[in-house]
Amino acid sequence: MSELNELASEYLKICQELKEAQEKLKAQRDRKKALNDKIVELMNTTNKGEVSTSSGTIKLDKKQKPEGVNKKTIMSAVSEKYGNNDANEIADMVMKNRPKKESLSLKVDS
Repeated sequence: MSELNELASEYLKICQELKEAQEKLKAQRDRKKALNDKIVELMNTTNKGEVSTSSGTIKLDKKQKPEGVNKKTIMSAVSEKYGNNDANEIADMVMKNRPKKESLSLKVDS
């Protein structure tokens, strides 16, 4: 077998191994996502902020962040302040009236 054929053969073998490893990683990521969703749901409904096991600790991290600004939000804020054309006041009103969005995530302490 020529050197080129040997290199090509080894290359193709590595490509196949990488493909198999990526499939396994995808399956693990999918399983982790499913577990994450179920744990977040259970911790949230039972009001548990932390779960400790022999493997480590999982904490439920709740954050509220403003949702994106859209035309409806801006129009609502401007209509509240209609008559006052001060741009800073209107911008402040828009930023204050943005709805909050809560996100739930897990933090693992080993």
